[in-house]
Amino acid sequence: MKVQLISLEKDYHLSIGYQVKADLAESWDLIASNAGFTKWFPQLWIEGDKLIFEMDDFREEMEFLAYQENQVITYDWDGARVSFQFENRDQGSYIHFDELIPKGFGNEFSNVAKDMTGWLVQNEFLSALLNGQDVLDRAALRAKWSDFVEEHL
Repeated sequence: MKVQLISLEKDYHLSIGYQVKADLAESWDLIASNAGFTKWFPQLWIEGDKLIFEMDDFREEMEFLAYQENQVITYDWDGARVSFQFENRDQGSYIHFDELIPKGFGNEFSNVAKDMTGWLVQNEFLSALLNGQDVLDRAALRAKWSDFVEEHL
């Protein structure tokens, strides 16, 4: 995985890119459909033209900013912008993830560092799933990526 975290004037930009063995349709289905969300982020689902995040007593409805099947899915993430872009490759597909997150991002559940760490964990988990690898230990991934984020903020 290629990972870049840069500080801009008002935001942070997290960029992650990785090649997977799964073809474009399989990659898209895992990352951008209700059937796929159940495998890696069960708190998310699509309801009409909204992405819903629900956990315990918290529900957030987020707007899609772009949705082009097998190409790009972009949505508002509580004031941040999250995007997955897909490319067909000879040996599978390439996934590029971007998050543009305001430096003042935060609520009772998350903050900038926790949010970016979560997306790094999710993308490494997605990469393993799409490469046919064993499911990874999310706690170990969280520790690894939390250290990375803290070093780069």
